Amino acid sequence: MPNITDISLDINGSVVLLILLFIAGLASVYFIYRSTVPPLRMWRRVLLAVVRIGALVSITGMLFTPVLNVSIEQSVTPLLSILVDNSASMNFTDRNGTDEPPVTRKKITTDLLQSSFFNDISRDFELRYYKFDNTVSEFFPGDRDSLRFDGEGTNISSALQHVFDESRDDPLRGVLLLSDGISNLGSDPVNSVSRAGVPVYSIGIGEALVQNDILISNLQVNEIAYTGENIPITVSIQGSGFGGKTATVTLTSDGNLLESRVIQLPDNNRTRSTTLNFFPSEAKNQKLNIVVSSQENELTLENNRREFFIKVLESKINILIVAGRPNQDYAFLKRSLQSNANYSVTGIVQKPDGTFYTNSGNTIPNPREFQVFVLVDFWSSQQADNLANSIFNEITVNNKPVMYIRGKSLSPGIMQSWAEVVSIANFNNRGREEEVYIQLTRNALDHPVFRIDDDPVVNTAIWNKIPPVFTSSYVPVPANTSEIMGRLDMTRSTNTLFSNTTPLFFLNRTEERKSLFINAYNLWRWKLLAQRDTDIIDFYDIFMNNCIRWLINKEDSKIFHVAASKEFYQNGERVIINAQVYTENYDPVEDAEVQITIEKQDMTLNRILQSIGDGLYTTDIEILEPGEYSVSSTASKGERQIGLDNTGFIIGEFNIEMQKTVMDSVLLGMIAAASGGRYFSYKGITNIPALLDPSRAIEYRNLEFEIWNKSWFMIAIITLLCLEWFFRKRFGML
Repeated sequence: MPNITDISLDINGSVVLLILLFIAGLASVYFIYRSTVPPLRMWRRVLLAVVRIGALVSITGMLFTPVLNVSIEQSVTPLLSILVDNSASMNFTDRNGTDEPPVTRKKITTDLLQSSFFNDISRDFELRYYKFDNTVSEFFPGDRDSLRFDGEGTNISSALQHVFDESRDDPLRGVLLLSDGISNLGSDPVNSVSRAGVPVYSIGIGEALVQNDILISNLQVNEIAYTGENIPITVSIQGSGFGGKTATVTLTSDGNLLESRVIQLPDNNRTRSTTLNFFPSEAKNQKLNIVVSSQENELTLENNRREFFIKVLESKINILIVAGRPNQDYAFLKRSLQSNANYSVTGIVQKPDGTFYTNSGNTIPNPREFQVFVLVDFWSSQQADNLANSIFNEITVNNKPVMYIRGKSLSPGIMQSWAEVVSIANFNNRGREEEVYIQLTRNALDHPVFRIDDDPVVNTAIWNKIPPVFTSSYVPVPANTSEIMGRLDMTRSTNTLFSNTTPLFFLNRTEERKSLFINAYNLWRWKLLAQRDTDIIDFYDIFMNNCIRWLINKEDSKIFHVAASKEFYQNGERVIINAQVYTENYDPVEDAEVQITIEKQDMTLNRILQSIGDGLYTTDIEILEPGEYSVSSTASKGERQIGLDNTGFIIGEFNIEMQKTVMDSVLLGMIAAASGGRYFSYKGITNIPALLDPSRAIEYRNLEFEIWNKSWFMIAIITLLCLEWFFRKRFGML
């Protein structure tokens, strides 16, 4: 039974004022009923006075909103939470090193749950059962179908945190963790338990012995390839128990054998690698399979194969860099882009006489062969008109993207004829050659060109650390359709003649074409001077590659676009779907409703994406089954539809639960030690009760009763007033 330890009454207002009102009420009642007409006997006057006083006290008290506080204490049964591993790795049958017949881990687990151990401790503890894999939920041990042991990932950290959060207000005395310790998702569980202050008693399910098994531990292969080029695939194979024996490693596609290798298997969990070659003949998403032939008495064959995907393209992206004169910006840019295996880079430099330095004598490349153009301080002479006109026509007629990097000397007369291409309205003859720092706009920090790091805070810090560059007179004024992404930073660019509105980066994006203008030069300083700072050492290469990727990405030009964070996912990964919504003028729409439908054969999943600002929307999807998925989407605002889009993604059959087969007693021991608990083998579970504290917990609770807003309180006041009126009438009073 609960014990009341304290009772108090709180009011909202001055106690002195309340007492004065009570005194005034008592005085008024005294003067009213001291003498009456007609005269009444004493007991009748007292009765009327008591009823009136009761009504006045109740009304006055209600005005001060009284709250009755009651403190109670009671003893409660302590709580013990049971966490049971429900992942696929619990299906393994362990070698136990004895003559006893081996049993599966799931059989060990179900036998433990049905044993007398849990019945015995339930006398002193309230038991709360949870099952976990990549998710966690409560279950009842009597339900045979509640544990399927088919989870496609194991997140011990998330499971423990879920238990701690759900039991925050309960007397949790400990957690019993029944698991094989194979944690392959989420954060480090040791960190989770060290902050909770609740002992975890880890119970190792299985044997901590190296099992006889072969598995593909790693694949090294480019996700993007090109037709007709050799793609090496390095396969790492880990093995134990079959040292010295041979196995065949095969590469197949759509059931067709592409190549095979015979290797000698490693032992004692060592790794051996071999390389297979793939020669794609057509552009498509190519599904490939690596299989290692099985051995007798292997623990499992699920990890002997690996499915993966390669995106095969027709050819590399052809980039033409044209410089108006030899300069370092051209040299550094060309070297940076050539380091990307997905680009085929051609560069030409104009000579003073109007001819060009090229890679192949005096042959000028045909602009039609290129998908993107980068113009560096081009052109410095009218003698380059033939090439300039060819590039101009290729950009405007075939809608090809262009990036322009200015030089020290910029000719407004020549550039004016290219205003349409580089999105310039006119020029201001202002300033001089100056060293300047760049201040990105708010939208730029979230833009793919300027996103050097996915963490917004880190990204901002990187841009604040890059060395200054140079700009000069004849400041371009962006066209109305352009978006300024970076301006001159007045706080760091001292003694400048430029204004704080001077654009240093601006871009233009339409459904037909993209352009990017950099109103600065000596960008090579971002590469050379950054070598002294590891935080920005790769800044230049990342930025230039971001520029090219954005320019050639036509999907980015849609006013509504939806895409998965990547095309290929491994089984067990969470799928992230992102969307961007813009108006016809490419202003972000932040209050749209974005709906997606994910479909795969007989499965359909509907989701509404959450807005994260600046026209961006996102959602993440729980682990799905392997296969190819299509995504249809719609964006609307009110009753107006903004657009439709379709995309897709593929989830491979690779199962992370098959990658590690040995029960991890070390991790389970570390979890127990960090929490103040202990680790036990499943055979020693009976030693746990001696470590548990079965004493009943004392629970303290404070109960608040708001008297003033209770219906019965108002009924009491009305009843007292009615009684007074009734008695006055009964006694013949007015």
